[in-house]
Amino acid sequence: MSEDIERAIGRLEARADSTEAWLKEIAADVKATRSTVDQARGGWKVLTAAATAGGAMGAFLTKVAGMLLMVPR
Repeated sequence: MSEDIERAIGRLEARADSTEAWLKEIAADVKATRSTVDQARGGWKVLTAAATAGGAMGAFLTKVAGMLLMVPR
């Protein structure tokens, strides 16, 4: 092989190695992001349940207060 071809192959191998390392970093970032999203899913469920319970209690108390205020004295 000529020297120019060997240099070109060397450059391409170096770029391939660099690209491979970069892709590994991206894969690690994607795994970390996915882990965070998985943890957040559970939090959203708890938050939704708490908001639902709070809304139900507020509606109940409003109904009871309205009924108590309408009682003749």
